[in-house]
Amino acid sequence: MHKNFSYPKLVSLIHTMPFKQDLRSADYILGMLTAVASAPTLILPSDWTPLLWRDDEELQDLKKPARKQLEQLVSELLTWWDYCMSCFGEQQQLILPEHLAIGEDAIVSQLVKEFAEGYLVASKWLDEVWQEVIPEEDSPAADLRSAVLVTMLQCYKEEMRNLDDMPDFVAKIANREVDEFALDKLLSALGELGAALYEDYAEADTYLEDYVPIEEPYVNPMRDVGRNDPCPCGSGKKYKRCCALKVQ
Repeated sequence: MHKNFSYPKLVSLIHTMPFKQDLRSADYILGMLTAVASAPTLILPSDWTPLLWRDDEELQDLKKPARKQLEQLVSELLTWWDYCMSCFGEQQQLILPEHLAIGEDAIVSQLVKEFAEGYLVASKWLDEVWQEVIPEEDSPAADLRSAVLVTMLQCYKEEMRNLDDMPDFVAKIANREVDEFALDKLLSALGELGAALYEDYAEADTYLEDYVPIEEPYVNPMRDVGRNDPCPCGSGKKYKRCCALKVQ
């Protein structure tokens, strides 16, 4: 793992933020950034930082001390993002924080679930980018991405491990049935694929004509709803007590 990245520092920064109720959890954010770094195109921080927030209303009037904390938080996240990008681009093994390992009991911890959730949300956001470069459903590249997404889905939702037509990848990881199914190795494989595909397209003569990366950053659909406004879903509750707590 990157020598300058500190998971305890990241958690501490999030917990001391004056607007921490609007910020995603540390492991959710790490999962999201790992998926973003895996993309077959360059996703800049200005594009992925909006994914960090449940509600960005509080960011508009930050005082100087809080803004400094935010800068420290973003700096820590940039360290992880840069680490993932370096691993994938240089084909080096990604090493996840120890608490994100799946043990021999095959029980997925809450922190791993949060990591998987963040990974899945960012992956869905990047679907069109991936489809541009691996349109064939039966290709090895498509199979690899599918295996990663199914694994993360099974980490996030335990009931997905019990489907008759789908292997229990979490159990395979726990039992070390196949070496490549170690979680960080599986994520590394997809990240390396994304980096290789991006390099191939960037070098191709038709790159600018055929491949269009993300043009618009993620936008919170509830960004104009105040925290104390009635929730748009019609529940009768305030927004901050209802849909602001749900996954976007």
